[in-house]
Amino acid sequence: MKDIILQHFENYPKSEIQDFFKLIYQSEFGPGHLISDKEANYKNLLQEYAQLNESPKKNLTENLGSDLCRLHLQVLNQTSLSIKTLQRFFEMSATENIGNIENYYEKINQLAAVADEYPFSFSPNDVISYKEKIIDTATKPLSHSETYHKNYSPNYRIVKRMFVDLLEIFTSIDALMREKESVVVAIDGDCGSGKSTLSAMLANVYDCSVIPIDHFFLRGEQRNPERFALPGGNIDQERFIEEVILPLKSGNDFSYRPFNCQTMELDSPVQVSQRKLAIIDGSYSHHPELADFYDLKIFISIPEELQLERILKRNGEKALDVFKERWIPMEKRYARLLDIKNKSDLEFDYMDFL
Repeated sequence: MKDIILQHFENYPKSEIQDFFKLIYQSEFGPGHLISDKEANYKNLLQEYAQLNESPKKNLTENLGSDLCRLHLQVLNQTSLSIKTLQRFFEMSATENIGNIENYYEKINQLAAVADEYPFSFSPNDVISYKEKIIDTATKPLSHSETYHKNYSPNYRIVKRMFVDLLEIFTSIDALMREKESVVVAIDGDCGSGKSTLSAMLANVYDCSVIPIDHFFLRGEQRNPERFALPGGNIDQERFIEEVILPLKSGNDFSYRPFNCQTMELDSPVQVSQRKLAIIDGSYSHHPELADFYDLKIFISIPEELQLERILKRNGEKALDVFKERWIPMEKRYARLLDIKNKSDLEFDYMDFL
């Protein structure tokens, strides 16, 4: 918190004490108080965008701690991110951050300690007095001072850091959705790297379909040494193209029957409503037989040691042995022989969003 306070002092030297209290409040409680009326908040965001001044902030973001940051609209306005997507960032961040009053007071005490060391316009005693002034309404949000508004024209939204870390994905998708009637995004990568986590996040931000390519593993009668010898040959690419890709491109609702790994048979049909965006989730989704159908290909990597830790936690010790002996080597061979990572449009490390 000390570093965050000092960075704020460097960026906004004319800040008054209430601006620092607002910073600390946002660090602990996030934007939750602003989301009671989503429709009104969205209208305010549209108005704010329409009235932005031309001089951008120095940086796109400011760190608030607690995995939160301020996302400055002046800089964000220069990207292809849609206002609707930003609104979803804000809404999701507001519902996930709760905050703790004891932590809030501790951060205020840190502000007092910093004010004792650095030439702020207020003293440690001023901090304590201001704390006592708001003690009965401690969880009530504060406004920026008039001085801050006059000198810094604050236009920002508070969002979870993960959205900023993945901003290239969201801006790429939004740009494609402006250009095309429909968009198909495929997420490939190492098992345990977070492909499904990312897919779920995208589904939460956008009104989109998510189709796991695991639903298209070979059926029992299709499995033979010759097929498994092919890189990525354990996916029924022919059925995937016929039952998913072609219907997606046609713009019609469709259904497909997912493969069940327990019974080795196809389950009952899954209905898919046509939406502007579809996400294909899973290893082998970037196979050359499929890659040209996609508008955006994302690859996610993970170090082997962490990969094994995650698989153990997720699947158990018995399954881990199967992954080590069979599935991981198959995935690595597929990715290496077909140069999947280098042929992807975007590559991320697991740490960028988990």
